[in-house]
Amino acid sequence: MRYQIIFSIIVAVLISFLSSYIVYFGFTSNYNSGYYSEATFTHAFDRGVFKYRILSKELLIRLNRFMDAHYPDPKANRQVLFMDPKGSNNFYRSFFYLNTFFLALTSIMLVLLFYHRDFSFTSSERNILIFFVPILINVSQFAIYPYDISSYFLELLIIYVFLKYFHQNYHFSLIILCLLVIVFTLNRESSALTVSLLIVLIICKMGVSEKSLYAITFISLSFLVTFLALAIFIKEPSGEERMFSGGAGDYTRIENNMGLLFWALFFYLSFSMSLTAENKRLIILYHIVSLPYSIFVVFFTILWEVRLYIPLFLGSVFLSRLNAAELVFPTSRILEKITDYISPRKADAHKEVR
Repeated sequence: MRYQIIFSIIVAVLISFLSSYIVYFGFTSNYNSGYYSEATFTHAFDRGVFKYRILSKELLIRLNRFMDAHYPDPKANRQVLFMDPKGSNNFYRSFFYLNTFFLALTSIMLVLLFYHRDFSFTSSERNILIFFVPILINVSQFAIYPYDISSYFLELLIIYVFLKYFHQNYHFSLIILCLLVIVFTLNRESSALTVSLLIVLIICKMGVSEKSLYAITFISLSFLVTFLALAIFIKEPSGEERMFSGGAGDYTRIENNMGLLFWALFFYLSFSMSLTAENKRLIILYHIVSLPYSIFVVFFTILWEVRLYIPLFLGSVFLSRLNAAELVFPTSRILEKITDYISPRKADAHKEVR
């Protein structure tokens, strides 16, 4: 088993590097432009919702400065100049190095989770997903940002820490999970999706108890306090705020409808992978708990940026193969309570039938 995991990790890292190299240097994005130098990048990403995503932005800038200091390359090539007349080769390469590094880490976490005892993946399924997921992530990078792929790594790392250590060392692992959620939120607010996934896993694996409610409260507060602190202490620079791109929420545009189709197809893919009806209900419950994120994306972003569904897809893939027999609190009871809350008349009629 150990040698299989090591070999799978090597393959996953290689496919991550190869697919990244093809995407970054075999193609030129015509979707995003004008932020491939430190000056233009800072101007574009220090305003609106982007200004709160500080971790990977800082890593990208520091990596670029290291490249400029040790490997100066002042003359930008045609590919970079096409995307940004003020761009630099080193800044574009910094995007490649940063995102490829985190994609390799994401792929390693994928392998570790595929072989975790809480999941039931066959050898063929592992091999296919080790190739498929990095390629899917890279294909979605026609919108190039510094924080998406690092957020996928943090999502999978948090899932792994929870499944590996939460039952063995409750208090210590809870502290680690809260710290990881804080770091994740400093990187991107999509950490809320991982909090949603943890809520589903904690309730289903531990039931409704003092320990589970305690864990959910502290993990949720880790996200909320960090996000509110970012909103309070990071101010908008002078000038007009531009939080969202043009066309956000406009479903007369074919691109947004293509994005909706992507969400539907990849929801179906994870749904069709489910081992049991319980796994399907887990995916549905995860999407219900994640509704605030989904509603925000549908109305205030461009769904053509299909990377927005990747974290939901990753969580759903693992829920589709979670060993449902080990769940303490089945999802059917949770969904029944949600249904009763939404439709109290139906709940009363159901009780009368009983």
